[in-house]
Order: sequence, then C-alpha cells, then structure tokens
Amino acid sequence: MGLDFLRDQKELFVQTREKRRDSELEGEDLLSRIQNENVQCFRCRLYDPDCQFEPGIRMVLRAYSETQVEISQSSKVIGTMDLDQALLLANLMKTNKTHTGILTVLPLGEADIEGCFMVKPKKPFKNK
Repeated sequence: MGLDFLRDQKELFVQTREKRRDSELEGEDLLSRIQNENVQCFRCRLYDPDCQFEPGIRMVLRAYSETQVEISQSSKVIGTMDLDQALLLANLMKTNKTHTGILTVLPLGEADIEGCFMVKPKKPFKNK
C-alpha cells in the first residue's frame, strides 16, 4: 500500500539543504594551510629483538658506508638500518651535502615483534 501510494504521486523527491549548511561544506580546506613537507622515514632493525629502546629519545645514525648504517641510543649501539633504506639515506645525504655520516633521528613508536622500527630525521632533508 505504501509503495503504491508513492508510485501514484508523479512528483519526484528533490533533496534540498539550508544555505548555512552549504557554506559549512564549502569552507576552506584545512589541509591547504599546512606546508607541503614530506618527511622521509627509514626502517631499522634491532640487533636483539628483546632489546628495548626508549621511544621519544633521539637516536644517532652513523653511516660507515653506503650500505652499513648503525643506530645508537645513549652511547649504546642497538641496531642497523635495512640495506635498501641505507642506500636511500646515502643518496639523500649526498644530495644534501651531509658528508659527516652522522645524523640525529627520532624513533616513530616502538619496535614490533621482529625488532623493526621506523625513524625520521630530526631535521628534514631539503633536496629530494
């Protein structure tokens, strides 16, 4: 009975909104205010998965070569950087003329079960 009644009415329903609601939806994009700065993150691995580091306290990356990068925190070597990530870091250090081989990074969260964790540079690279 209800559907037959609606079908017999030949008027189609048109949704309308209030002008106030339309202005709220068409407001400025909040993401347009932020700077377009992509921060490169790097994947690292703990030497011992049972070893824990202190999240939020900076770490030091030391590049011995393009493929060998060690991570230390509080003067204690705790891990290494994955090979593909070390190559990417080496290329970024070359393009930004960071020849010292030492970089201060911040951990992004805790390590997972396998001992993998992510770090980001304290100061982002300028050239990519």
